[in-house]
Amino acid sequence: MPFRKLLRHDLTAARRAGDAELVSLIRTLIAAIDNAEAVDVDDFEGLSEVARRHLSDADISKIVVNEGNELRHAADEYERRGNSEEARRLRALSEVADRYAQGFGESRA
Repeated sequence: MPFRKLLRHDLTAARRAGDAELVSLIRTLIAAIDNAEAVDVDDFEGLSEVARRHLSDADISKIVVNEGNELRHAADEYERRGNSEEARRLRALSEVADRYAQGFGESRA
């Protein structure tokens, strides 16, 4: 199953299950991928439509890994400021992002 399709499938399942944390994470991953595909419209002045940038599997995997790293960094900051509960929540989300990054190649098969 293509990775974006997997994310959308999991998003639907998370919504049905009422898992707001997972819904938020999956939406973040989809948005990060969508943003990376965006092109600078200034480079295409005068055109009304421009194709989105094609991302390689490596590009998408890197985006997902980066999102997990950002969550870990935020968790470390919360921990440093004494908010262990929020740090635990963010670390749990980073682990889910890591599983998506690890499973990315498998989803492409």
